[in-house]
Amino acid sequence: MRRGILLVLVLALFAVSGTACGLFQSDDEAARSQLDEEPEVESGPGRIAYVGLDGHVRTVNPDGSGALRISPRTGIYSWPTWSPDGNNLVFSGLTEDESGRRRATLFDRDLSTGEVSRVHVGEPGDAFVAIGAPHYVYWSPDSSSLAFLSGTAGGLRLYVDDLRDDEGPRTAMDGVPVFMDWSPDSESLLIHFANDHFVFDVDQGDLDRLELPSEASGYKVPTWKPNTDLMTYVTAGRSGGLTLYTARVGADQMPLVERVPEDAAFRWSPDGRLLAVTSPDRVIPYPPLGLLVYQRISLYAEDGTRQATEIEDDVVAFFWSPDSTKLAYVTLVRQERDVLRWKVLNIANGAESTLIDFIPSADQLTMLQFFDQFAGSHQLWSPDSRSLVFAGRIGGGAILASTAQAQIDRIIVVAARSFPSTDVIASGTLAFWSPG
Repeated sequence: MRRGILLVLVLALFAVSGTACGLFQSDDEAARSQLDEEPEVESGPGRIAYVGLDGHVRTVNPDGSGALRISPRTGIYSWPTWSPDGNNLVFSGLTEDESGRRRATLFDRDLSTGEVSRVHVGEPGDAFVAIGAPHYVYWSPDSSSLAFLSGTAGGLRLYVDDLRDDEGPRTAMDGVPVFMDWSPDSESLLIHFANDHFVFDVDQGDLDRLELPSEASGYKVPTWKPNTDLMTYVTAGRSGGLTLYTARVGADQMPLVERVPEDAAFRWSPDGRLLAVTSPDRVIPYPPLGLLVYQRISLYAEDGTRQATEIEDDVVAFFWSPDSTKLAYVTLVRQERDVLRWKVLNIANGAESTLIDFIPSADQLTMLQFFDQFAGSHQLWSPDSRSLVFAGRIGGGAILASTAQAQIDRIIVVAARSFPSTDVIASGTLAFWSPG
């Protein structure tokens, strides 16, 4: 399977990426003392969390004002993840233990109090879960629990931490590959591991394998249908090939889309009315890693009816707007080898708009490569569905005069409309919008 080949390539690079990161003191009190005192603004509607070129995590207003560092003063940090209620930010870093050995550490900062705590400290020599990323973090919809992947000497480990108790993270499973999605009620985590599906019960701490008629291969990320108890996943179909199914836990599966292609990616709109499904075509050697290129994005109604509106382009990723009215997607710019392009589909009228050409940062490229997993946990759209934030360099015919000579990564905000405006708000490698 092509996705599996790409995943192996990424995993082979994890340990290499870890050696370049800086370190800071391991003592929690020392870490807390390095935080900004009495910050004026930490959270609020529409704040953006980003990783600066100095390796610090900051929050900032969409116009670039009011930047505030939330990571300790010394060290290198990455991959901020907002809680759905906007009250917390989890981010990764490296620590040294008393023997000077490096440990990947996951931090949680309460934005209302400024308190920082350690969620998890890895073992010396643990690998990263992605290039430049010690962890992958996914908050439950009600902000009560964390699911996160952490590297181990033997591969990846999935933890679930119910923040309402003092028990700390519990191991859900070990191994690769593993992909996941939270149920809308935050009680269960749907997991696709190898050829099987599992459900992790947060309250009980139990991991149950779903008994399905056939193996679940040929795709990555399952998903729950918003505001329902229906799971959406892929297994071998009754008449051969792959079929996309919906089902309730313990109930019979129901075919939704027959004959989906191998490596298809899919995601429900936030209102649960439309399902976007890709048709993969090929893998291209986009530096520094290959990208899976899709030739089409098709839209399906809740009953599986294929809609007339669809996207036919060299697509590498897509992201629903919070209000479900738009679908942002990234395409190849064929005449320029290193350049990608942001475009937006208006769901109501089927109009497509080109926003901007860009060269992604290394972290942004990782997100695009595994977009169907990150789309559920990390928001590029503004809460009002009017703008997108991303990291990289403006490229192609859209180079701004102020940044034309700059060969460093920027945090860029672009308005998602027919005549887009673009603002460079900071220098950095990754950025995500706060919810609500």
